[in-house]
Amino acid sequence: MHPGSLPPTIIMPSFTRSVMNMAPIRQKLVPYPANPVVIYGQMALSVVLSVDKFHRYAHDRETDMSSNRPSLTPAITARGLLRRARFGALGTVSHGVPHVSLVSVATDQQGQPVMLLSDLARHTQNIAQDARASVMVEEAQPSVVRARQAHGTDGATEDRGDPMTQGRLTVTGRIELVDNVDRPALMERFLARHPDAGRYTQFSDFRVYRLLVEDSHMVAGFGAIHDINPDQLLIAHERAEAMAHAEPDIIDHMNADHEDALRDICHNVTGMPKGRWRMTGIDCEGFDVMDSNLGWARHRFEIPLRNPAGARAVFTQLARAARDASASDQT
Repeated sequence: MHPGSLPPTIIMPSFTRSVMNMAPIRQKLVPYPANPVVIYGQMALSVVLSVDKFHRYAHDRETDMSSNRPSLTPAITARGLLRRARFGALGTVSHGVPHVSLVSVATDQQGQPVMLLSDLARHTQNIAQDARASVMVEEAQPSVVRARQAHGTDGATEDRGDPMTQGRLTVTGRIELVDNVDRPALMERFLARHPDAGRYTQFSDFRVYRLLVEDSHMVAGFGAIHDINPDQLLIAHERAEAMAHAEPDIIDHMNADHEDALRDICHNVTGMPKGRWRMTGIDCEGFDVMDSNLGWARHRFEIPLRNPAGARAVFTQLARAARDASASDQT
């Protein structure tokens, strides 16, 4: 899919900060507190520095203060950037010199970038000579819809802000041509995120590639810079494989049998505008939806799924919460 295929709607905002006497204490910053207080991505820090509003990440409802939910770690934040990304910068090596291209991206179930590349492209020719590569994704993404804040209408405005203040993640490693075993599932995940790219699949020179992540570096805002190793960043292979096998059936079931419930969840729980939302993907940490007029959105589960069987209980709870929210609005 090309930028502009869907109208850019509401994208993720920049964060704002209120810092007093910043310079003398810059070296003493503690980016993430041990027990962060999170309200839809707004984190109250009380260390040597107070930040009034930390990062707001699109579609991640952070209103549940239950002790059962995992804390918002750098790895979770980084995976969120990868999972929401539709486009990124692919860095390859061309005769010893960096070469950077704009590419469409999706992720596999572990969270590794997946791309559909042409053999004729310069970056693909570079990969054939040197598989070392990197992919950078950023917070602002075309046609990605931002959820409103809980109990509010924050999603009614658009704030692109300064891109230098927004979150970004660079993952590095080696790019592989996906084999025949994994190709169908990864192609399906990619096309679910970029349906217009289906026109290219009829050409023999377009093939599916995956970046095998070896390292990652995230800048999530002022004082929040993290190097994250693959064991922290990626979902365990066994859990990812189980979700990969179950994903098509879950998507088909939700879209065919629970279409209205899914739309109610998107509007009443996740805070999306009313629309004809359809599920396009699901993984251990959340699910993706798409409306051809509104764009794309992602909802992160409050507690990650341990296995695919847990999806039924999670969506039952979400549907109940959507009904309760709808009833509350009518009273």
